[in-house]
Amino acid sequence: MFDKATIIASFDAIAEHLEQERAPAGLLVVGGSYMALHGLRESTRDIDTVNRITDAIRNAVDEVARSRGFQPNWLNDRAAAFAPADLAEADCTVFYEHARLRVLGPPPGCVFLMKLYAAREPDYDDLVALWPRCNFTSLSDAADRFTVAYPHAPELRVSCNPAVGLVIARQTGFNRRAQDQALSQQTACAQDRGVRVSIT
Repeated sequence: MFDKATIIASFDAIAEHLEQERAPAGLLVVGGSYMALHGLRESTRDIDTVNRITDAIRNAVDEVARSRGFQPNWLNDRAAAFAPADLAEADCTVFYEHARLRVLGPPPGCVFLMKLYAAREPDYDDLVALWPRCNFTSLSDAADRFTVAYPHAPELRVSCNPAVGLVIARQTGFNRRAQDQALSQQTACAQDRGVRVSIT
């Protein structure tokens, strides 16, 4: 498992194996490692990047895996499949900076939308933790920005999306019964529009 300290130490190890270039190699971290670096989760099983890993970084990652006993894909770019269409490096913040490696993180709202798009049940707690750090003004705003981020998935643009609705319910202090009622209503709404409910 990778906690915040281990993640940073791993970046140090990658940098040590990289050749000096005119510009540092770059990683754009998301997923559980993003949560851990923000102190929103204790640890994660691997480190996810949303940008494709270059050959130089891949070679360094393999060297670190061998020297530290990590799994081969301890740092991977599988999250690239969930990259929002409007993700811009200029909006990202710096997590780690070295002469040979620079690691960035997207805004919290961007990671929230990525997890919403992934629609995996384990992401629900991360959605709840991220919500207070997002700058969405309302449920409708979050739904609209989801559509901008994922224009190829218009069927998920419903403002009654259960994942978003339950996050807001939990953050605004609704009790479990109210949350269950909200889920029931939102599920019916989603099913009426042919949307598969993936997060409970």
